[in-house]
Amino acid sequence: MGKDDVTLKDIALAANTNVCAVSRTLRNHALVKRISSETREKILEAATRLGYQRNLLAYSTRTGIVNTIALMIDYEKYSLSDVHGRIIAGLHTEAAKNDFNVKMFPTDKIENTIREIRGNRIRHVLFLSSDKAARVRTAELCRHYGISLVFVQEKPALGFPAVNTDNIAAARKAVEYLVLLGHRRIGMIGSSPGSFSYVDDRHDGFIEGLEKYGIEPEKDFILCESDTKTAIGKMIASRIKKLPTAFFSISDHQVIFMLTCLLRKGLDVPRDVSLLGCGNFLFSMASCPALSSLDMKLHEIGSTAVKLVLGTGNPPSGPEEGLYLLEPEIIVRESTASPGKGIAVPRRINDKTPTEGTPR
Repeated sequence: MGKDDVTLKDIALAANTNVCAVSRTLRNHALVKRISSETREKILEAATRLGYQRNLLAYSTRTGIVNTIALMIDYEKYSLSDVHGRIIAGLHTEAAKNDFNVKMFPTDKIENTIREIRGNRIRHVLFLSSDKAARVRTAELCRHYGISLVFVQEKPALGFPAVNTDNIAAARKAVEYLVLLGHRRIGMIGSSPGSFSYVDDRHDGFIEGLEKYGIEPEKDFILCESDTKTAIGKMIASRIKKLPTAFFSISDHQVIFMLTCLLRKGLDVPRDVSLLGCGNFLFSMASCPALSSLDMKLHEIGSTAVKLVLGTGNPPSGPEEGLYLLEPEIIVRESTASPGKGIAVPRRINDKTPTEGTPR
């Protein structure tokens, strides 16, 4: 007998029970509790031994239920992104744990995509794009057709929830960490306001962090421009002797560029300038010095979004209804130290932040 030929009747005979009990056990039916644990164990053992493979096509045809999650994603913008690669890995992992597959769909023609999703009998949708109009239109159509929808990153829309990192808390935590190391002149490398919600949130969190410790923001050292690389180069060239002792950046990519500029000018990192980024990417560990960075829990964003859309988990709620936020974590490596001090021992930081001079 081939594995594809194993039926519920075969399993019932092997487990010395009836087909109804086998069906309920393998489907984890609501009435499965009426079957003794001993019988359920025999059924599962027999199914494994015989190599039973569930016929998902037949099941979906009979019930109208498809164990597939639709991931609507902006292919052009996100397909090669380090950030979204981690998120997608997280959602694939969690979907597999729940016996769900993930099928990707484009976001350029929302009506066509939703039509195809409905044609595939998919009832769960994750949306990954910063396009506000596309987000709203997707929410309108999902609400009309009764489709479960969760936004991955960004904000909730039309009553549908979103999962994200707490970007405001991330920037506040970064400032606090640098301040407690002894820094009082802290700059920020950002991006154009309004481009993405995380850009604005990290900027706001940075300002809040400074205000908490009574530090006046130095506007000349808060870069919020689309061409960040050019702005960094000009700033370092013109103010080489008056630079802050530390910089926080909303992205590890920007920190790498700033690190290169500082080293070319003969400055030492972290002795002259400490650098702290966001993302905790693999290249951050490979740089010299290795970059301290905020782990933004990208893998967890993906897994949490799946739990939310399937209703299998209770993620932490945020400051507004429908917004679920994950707490970032500082990963301390070699690019941060107290002012005037060199490289120390890398470690992780959760809730406790080291004071100035604490071994790291």
